[in-house]
Amino acid sequence: MTNTTPPTQTDSLQSLNDHLTSLENSLLREKLPEDMMAYCFMRSDVRRPRVMTGGGLRYVKDELHSELLYAVEDAVEAGIITDTQYGQLFEADAIIRARRKPDMAQIWITGVTLTEISRDVIDRARQSADALTAAFGEPAFPVAAGWRITPAETQYAQSIGVHIIIME
Repeated sequence: MTNTTPPTQTDSLQSLNDHLTSLENSLLREKLPEDMMAYCFMRSDVRRPRVMTGGGLRYVKDELHSELLYAVEDAVEAGIITDTQYGQLFEADAIIRARRKPDMAQIWITGVTLTEISRDVIDRARQSADALTAAFGEPAFPVAAGWRITPAETQYAQSIGVHIIIME
């Protein structure tokens, strides 16, 4: 017979807090593609943005998602990107394909989100953008999004070229 002790009030509060944080993060992931599209429209140098994935490559939903996934898998098989880079693309919560003005060259925008934008979120955004650049030979711009960020993390994001979106 195992001896189990009932959860303490602290354990129950931590469990509730963890659950609420998970729900907040899910809400942010759902909202991210919409906020990234707004970000694209606010920039004067981006045209024709199109959400390729709104949940990363983990959730293939339609033909656009499949097209992107197959192209990335082809890049792995051809040795253009590594398995590690392939995995980093699965860290992106949203991927947008757009055109850059004035030359209309194709570009990519990747987004990673968490309620608190941490160094880890910033690094995952940078890594997924770098993997897309390697896979397609086209510029990719990383975005980290969330509700909060510290000044130190903002400075870090700027130092490695990651754009920040504070979501409302």
